[in-house]
Amino acid sequence: MDKLFDTVLELSWQAGLIALAVMAVRLVLRKKASRRALCMLWALVALRLLLPVSLTVESPVSLQAEEAPVSRAYHAMQETRTSVPEEAAPAPAESSGAAAAVVPAEPAAEPVTLRTFARWLPWIWVIGMGCMAAYMLLSFIWMRLTLRRAEHIQDNVYRCTQWSTPFVLGIIAPCIYVPESVSEEDLPQVLAHERCHIRRWDHVVKPFAFLLLAVNWFNPVLWAAYVLLGRDMENACDEMALNNADAAQRAAYSRALVSCAAQPKMAAVCPLAFGEVAVKERVKNVLGYKKPAIWAAVMVAVAAVIIGACLLTKPAEDKSGYPLDAKKLYALRTPYVGNNSAVGAILDALGMPEMGDTADSGTYAYSIRLDTNREPMGVTVCYAFAGDVPERSAEWNRQMAQRGYIAMALIDNMDWFRWTDIDQAGTSYVIGAVYSGDGVVYSSDHAGYVDALSAARESVEGLQTYMDMLRTMAEDGSIVYYEGDAQPSFEETMPWSVTGENDPCSVRAEDYGIVYNDTLPDWNTLPLSYLCAYYLNADGAYAEGAMDVLAQRYSQLPEQVRRYIGTLSGQADPLGNGDAAEALLRDISWYITSQLTGGLPVTVSYEKDQLSIVVTQVYSVVYRTVKYDENYSEDIPVYEVGSGAQLNVIKGEGWTLYGRYSSENVPLHDGDVIDLTEQYVGLGMDGQYAVRFQYRSAAETAEKTTLSFNDNGAGMVSYPAYVFRGSGYAITVLGNAWHQMTLSSGWTDICVDGSPAINGKPAEVWQSTEDINTQLAVVHLGAMTLKEAQEWSKGAAGDGFTLTESKQGDMSGDGKNGPTEMYWTCGFYGTGSDRLAVIKTYPMAQTEHLGYALNAMAETFTLT
Repeated sequence: MDKLFDTVLELSWQAGLIALAVMAVRLVLRKKASRRALCMLWALVALRLLLPVSLTVESPVSLQAEEAPVSRAYHAMQETRTSVPEEAAPAPAESSGAAAAVVPAEPAAEPVTLRTFARWLPWIWVIGMGCMAAYMLLSFIWMRLTLRRAEHIQDNVYRCTQWSTPFVLGIIAPCIYVPESVSEEDLPQVLAHERCHIRRWDHVVKPFAFLLLAVNWFNPVLWAAYVLLGRDMENACDEMALNNADAAQRAAYSRALVSCAAQPKMAAVCPLAFGEVAVKERVKNVLGYKKPAIWAAVMVAVAAVIIGACLLTKPAEDKSGYPLDAKKLYALRTPYVGNNSAVGAILDALGMPEMGDTADSGTYAYSIRLDTNREPMGVTVCYAFAGDVPERSAEWNRQMAQRGYIAMALIDNMDWFRWTDIDQAGTSYVIGAVYSGDGVVYSSDHAGYVDALSAARESVEGLQTYMDMLRTMAEDGSIVYYEGDAQPSFEETMPWSVTGENDPCSVRAEDYGIVYNDTLPDWNTLPLSYLCAYYLNADGAYAEGAMDVLAQRYSQLPEQVRRYIGTLSGQADPLGNGDAAEALLRDISWYITSQLTGGLPVTVSYEKDQLSIVVTQVYSVVYRTVKYDENYSEDIPVYEVGSGAQLNVIKGEGWTLYGRYSSENVPLHDGDVIDLTEQYVGLGMDGQYAVRFQYRSAAETAEKTTLSFNDNGAGMVSYPAYVFRGSGYAITVLGNAWHQMTLSSGWTDICVDGSPAINGKPAEVWQSTEDINTQLAVVHLGAMTLKEAQEWSKGAAGDGFTLTESKQGDMSGDGKNGPTEMYWTCGFYGTGSDRLAVIKTYPMAQTEHLGYALNAMAETFTLT
């Protein structure tokens, strides 16, 4: 249904353009050209509506677009994401950045969106078409029943009493119906006109035209064309009936027209009424009738040829290279191979349906299969033949290969492309395949890899360069593809190994038998898994060498690197930097950015659909894969920004900058400039993110200072620290061996509005990397009396702690976390309208070390 409606939209748009051209010719030549000739021009409109797209002739002078604007808009509506609140969205299937844990929520009803509306459009079209057809049928039946008692006069002529104008009704055996009011003097003129309708087959043409209009009822241009066709039919019959008539006969004909002017209007679908259409205009034409000019007839013929050549054809396809240029292809790109309509449009644009045809092939059916159940994901193109499958040449396979590589450049997470022939018995024969790993080609001097595939995904220019490279490789036979059923595994096509033999896929160096000594390994020969382990467990030359190659491979094949690193998710970074996968992706992004900028922040731009923004002070960009349902997911950028970052909105009407709390949401408008602070978590539409923001850790961007305290009885010591400024407060936090916990860096407990939460209240939490049981938290209690805050603290501490109240109203006590004896204390600050709590938790055995450190940090807490 969707495909049929898409085809109708395309044909209706093209027919509308032809109708406008016919209207223009009609306007210019209506007083000079034969009305019968002008009437025939409408056949071009009908031909466009009837001629299948596959049979449309190509023309180098065609003015029709490759894709009609209405079809493009319809495809855009289909690709618009369904609006689902982030809390109700499923967790990402693959983490490729700072992925957040999502708290399950009650499923929300899907709101009406463009995508939802697009799904209903084909059915709305069918309902409208059914109404039009029902109107036609009921009108015809009603008139037939009404005219059963009409008096027979002669031949196929009947006299009726229900209407005041003569008309023709019937298709196989048309009859002329004349009202009683028609005098004997006017009857010859009336019958001459109606018999001209029958001779011209107008009684068949007009109902057929209405059927075409019923299919295209949504097109106002075709409604106007239908009305003008009716006028031209009447004028053509007038002209035919008055051929060789003298002045007296024309006057009599005019009187008959006036006396038979239709009151009331006839049903527009069936009859061809003598006096219904444009009577005043026709009378003037009859009285001022002149023979059509020969030159006008020639002009009508020329106009028909021009309209046919320019608007009844499609643009010629470049059979030697690619069906479309890079700009048109790039406009079709999609981030996800599971988007059926988008992938289908890309393959259609690449000419895949036509590629099944060869000189010796018979009738075939074209189909595609999207393999998205597991990674790596890809597409199979199938050609099913009614007879034997044809022999495929090497040249044909090279053309399929180059189109396959282009398809992978336009579909971000597509890793392979395969083409298959199917014989009449249903047996499939894999003809060939290409893999994304082979899209990373050697440079011309074979000095190293060129990541042409990734560059092709970034810009029109990159795609054009990629296409030119593929064309050259196809011509000289160097393009890589794999023939027959013996296909290599995806890993075998990679330019480097992802894992080694019996690979543990671990973050621990000892699991790989890695030994750090004075001899560095040959980094370029190591599997990706070894590089990750080397980097995560070392510093200095080892870390620098491993990261350099990791960054190169990420630049070459980001999807494959992210895929492997995603398997490490859940393993802790050996150096205490949170989740190993997130730390790797973050550090790779930092490294690549710093190589380009010398470690300084950059300004980046981003465009998506109707959103265009510029973000300043960006230190890194990673991508998070968000899966919305089993058929749709995409990668969204996560920008890590520093102090002073701003969001500049070029185009953003209808979008929202989301805060951590719904009260902080900011509707975006074109031209807005907004300071990015930690209260803003991202921007999107209808609760669904298109961009997320992270902020450089406070230790890196905040005011640097030192903090002194008595550490383990060693006397007063000073350690590096920084001033953290939160909402309504400031606190000094130790910079070494402490990190702030977020959804993306170790916090796995309850969260509120995207922030860690303690007993239902949002908090900022710092954890010691030396002992994970040691934490400092600042909790936002909101409007709460001291008594209520004390009751809240009992739930925050948990059943394992017995709390007592101090003279100042603070709550503290000891308890157990498993076998560990713990101390827990909570101090309250602020007023009942905006109260804050500072919580310290640490093992009793760490009192003189981490306990003193916590006390030193808590004592710096001040309200702002």
